[in-house]
Amino acid sequence: MSKGHIVEMGYLDEIKEKYVLCSTKEHIQGYLYKKTNDENIYLCKKEEAKGDIQPANFETIFEALVKGGDKI
Repeated sequence: MSKGHIVEMGYLDEIKEKYVLCSTKEHIQGYLYKKTNDENIYLCKKEEAKGDIQPANFETIFEALVKGGDKI
């Protein structure tokens, strides 16, 4: 991931296995998907995830592929 943009090649299923959504108060490297009053929700690689972790969905992965750093 570079500046919130997924820069990997491959099938979406393979990319989905490498990325997760995580909720954290910290700023981490990844695609800022949503902000709430208490925390930020990022799409990031599994090994960089902190806080509450959920599986990534295709909609969020597609948004990071297309929009990338627009939300960072």
